[in-house]
Amino acid sequence: MSDNHMKEIARLRDACDEKEERIRQLEAEITRLDDMAEAMRFGLTPTELKLWAMLKRRGRVDRQAIYTVIYGDRADGGPKPKTIDVLMCKLRHKVQPLGYQVESSYGHGWRLVSPKGGAA
Repeated sequence: MSDNHMKEIARLRDACDEKEERIRQLEAEITRLDDMAEAMRFGLTPTELKLWAMLKRRGRVDRQAIYTVIYGDRADGGPKPKTIDVLMCKLRHKVQPLGYQVESSYGHGWRLVSPKGGAA
């Protein structure tokens, strides 16, 4: 292959990589908007929305992961870890009328069960 062909192939690969990254970003934005629409439907606070999104994406989350995502950027370290129990209780009551269940597993965290009966 000529040098010009190699350069053109490299340029096309770069263009393809850029498009794939843009698609990934757009898909992430759509997911975020879907989460926000659900949050509005459930009446979730911004913190509850973070918790909801974690449960939906990961299936099962533990206390440390929740604490890190929600309070990890706070200079004061955030509130007491028991706060997670309060947040989870409030979230559980808000999503239950629409058929979602938040199940707890002592020592393992929580998991979201969808209205269809399976993990969300």
